[in-house]
Amino acid sequence: KQYALFTYIPGEILSSATEEQLHDVGVLLGRMHVILQDLKQSVPKQTWEYNDIVSFVDEYAGSVMNRNFPNVNEFVSYIRNEISQMNFDVELPIGTTHQDVKPENIIVDSDGQLHFIDFNNCYRGILLFDVMTPLIWMAFNNGIPQVNLITSFLKGYQSIRSFTDSEKKYFFDALRFRLLREAFVWPMRWFDGELAVKYGVQFFESYKYVVANKMLFTDFLKEL
Repeated sequence: KQYALFTYIPGEILSSATEEQLHDVGVLLGRMHVILQDLKQSVPKQTWEYNDIVSFVDEYAGSVMNRNFPNVNEFVSYIRNEISQMNFDVELPIGTTHQDVKPENIIVDSDGQLHFIDFNNCYRGILLFDVMTPLIWMAFNNGIPQVNLITSFLKGYQSIRSFTDSEKKYFFDALRFRLLREAFVWPMRWFDGELAVKYGVQFFESYKYVVANKMLFTDFLKEL
């Protein structure tokens, strides 16, 4: 049998993040990616990479459309179309990814230090997709990306691990993919729950905003 031993970390859940805290989240994720770069995965895990999501959209589109979700036909059709036009047929760096870095999985201790918890979804995957998780969960406000928060996080991350040329090239597409992934997976996994509707709509609207306002990202994309 295999066992997992979790260390208790005293502190509080990070309810919201300041620029300084997002910088620290970036540093922490960068350290994790560097330290665990060559860690071998010993057990099979469910993965959520691009090809997985393409398959999920094909497999579960009908089920999602039968659920109580606002404008669900438009929602599924739009996601299917956008996903199909993406292309990640390129060698992006692979390593150990957390997959779920968001406020409820970050502990702030009494000294203000941040700690990641909940590694249940951890697997070897594309590092760039993992970078997008805290961005879409913590650097958007009411569905709108906050450039100052994104910049702060990326400066923290890159102080530990610099992006490769391929990661810089596919940064915006990776952001789009992660927003669509989150938008579809919530109603796919929790069909009738309130959170499924809340987060499905939230990330769907964020995706459309990002695509319509790509120029907002021009300045900091040049600085990557």
